[in-house]
Amino acid sequence: MPSIRRSLMIYFLVLMSVTLVGVGATVDRFVSSAGAAREAADTRRLRQDYEVRCRETTEKFDDELLIHAQNLARELRKEYWSAVNRSGEVWLRTQMQLALAALGDGLSAWNAATTIAATNHQGVLWSAYWLVLPSSLDDRDHPGWFQIHLPRELIGRPSPVRPARQSVELPLDTDTLDRYPSLPDDYHKHDDVQAGTEGTFRRVVVRYPLGRLNRPQSRPRESGRPPTAAPVPAGTPPPLPSLYVQYARRKSELDAILDGHRDKLDTDLAELQATTRNDSRQVLLLLLALGAGVLAALLVGSWWLVRRGLKPLKTLTTAVSRVSEKDFRLILKREDLTQELVPIHARLTDTLDALRRAFDREKQAVGDISHELRTPLAALRTTLDVSLRKPRDAEQYRATLSDCRDIARQLSKLVDRILMLASLDSGEAAPSRMPVELVEMATECLAVIRPLADSQSLTLTVEMPKELRATTDADKLREVLMNLLHNAVEYNRPGGSVTLTLQRRGQDIRMDVCDTGIGMTPDVQGKIFERFYRADASRHAVGIHAGLGLAIVKEYVARLHGTIEVQSTPEVGTRFTVIVPAVI
Repeated sequence: MPSIRRSLMIYFLVLMSVTLVGVGATVDRFVSSAGAAREAADTRRLRQDYEVRCRETTEKFDDELLIHAQNLARELRKEYWSAVNRSGEVWLRTQMQLALAALGDGLSAWNAATTIAATNHQGVLWSAYWLVLPSSLDDRDHPGWFQIHLPRELIGRPSPVRPARQSVELPLDTDTLDRYPSLPDDYHKHDDVQAGTEGTFRRVVVRYPLGRLNRPQSRPRESGRPPTAAPVPAGTPPPLPSLYVQYARRKSELDAILDGHRDKLDTDLAELQATTRNDSRQVLLLLLALGAGVLAALLVGSWWLVRRGLKPLKTLTTAVSRVSEKDFRLILKREDLTQELVPIHARLTDTLDALRRAFDREKQAVGDISHELRTPLAALRTTLDVSLRKPRDAEQYRATLSDCRDIARQLSKLVDRILMLASLDSGEAAPSRMPVELVEMATECLAVIRPLADSQSLTLTVEMPKELRATTDADKLREVLMNLLHNAVEYNRPGGSVTLTLQRRGQDIRMDVCDTGIGMTPDVQGKIFERFYRADASRHAVGIHAGLGLAIVKEYVARLHGTIEVQSTPEVGTRFTVIVPAVI
């Protein structure tokens, strides 16, 4: 059979399981969201770091190109002015040729190769001087390519020098040449350039001024310092044209470093994703472990909690088990019960009180029935004993038998009413539905009651319409009306009156039976519908008034889905009001 404790434990565990699953899912979703947000933030940081490293690497690579180009330009300028100081006042192009030759001789240790080429652009004849050099003066394992561009007027037409090794031609972009007059002296530009079949190069173009064309003052050679130029007077020739130096290295060198950064970024991203997945897995395992632990604790603790929670119910059960047919008291303090059991306690108390009253009524009924049966039986036995004491004539025996028949009729009616109540209690007396003419039925009841009313000089008054129809149980309604009229006659005063009123009110039929009899006190009014209750037992000790009539009336009215009310004033009279539906 079902167990409340087991059911409560199951419900509790199911509820907690659902709650844990919901909380776990919420926490897991929150952790996953937080992990995804953290992963996204770390991914952005790693990509920013990658971009910064790539930018710094490119800037460092470009700075090295710029430094090497500026060093070469300074070296060429130094050789140029050194040649000027050594030769004194010579033509400009002669000095430039000497400077280039000196630079070529000075760089021979670095495997230099030179050649001359001429290019005409925007009216200026440019010459290119190629030098194949290491990427720095101290690093000879990673060669770079130098290329010098200067106006033709500085170098004339010297004989080409055969390169010592294969050189790479780096053309000067036309945009730089177009803006030659307007470019600043410190102009430099980084870009990528395609050099024939040699591939892509990363280069820098640097503009470097040679200075002004003036006549320098010779100084002693032992000073070791170049002569200082005298102040330039007005009308001095313009400054010497600037030269352009290109320095380039293969783009693959930079790409290799950037690819390393990219590989590191991919490795870091893969590690970040693995870490995020591992953290999510650990959180999920932790949630599962916590859920299993909580469920295990609940499995153990719920038994104790449910047992403690059901303790008041056990107390109530113990108190109910002490109830017996001799003692209907529920010995239990309300303080020992929970708020939920207080209504049950009140209901049980009311039920036990009703049972006690029912038992009392049954005991009283047994006594009343015994009393009601004993009186006619005693009368019957006395009548028979008297008739048998001596011989009687036929007329006397006939009178005796007639008295015995009346007593038997009284006993039969009493037994019929007891059986009727038993039938009502068992629920067998279900109402039947049929059309009833209430005026006709009331007239028949008055015809039966009228001889009894005339014997007590009572006046019968009827107030009802000509026609009044209903669909109800005619037998039960007739029994109700007969009992009320009979009581109105029996409990009336000689010379009094009885009034019957029938009327229809909406969907209901109302019947009022009024008398001018002895009336009832309020205490009596609350008991008149109880079985075997009689308000004036001494007055009606003989007869069929055993206190069952109104009990039967109440049961019949309930079966007809109606209500019955009583209004009474002692020594004034009583009014019974019955209201039943016109259609049941």
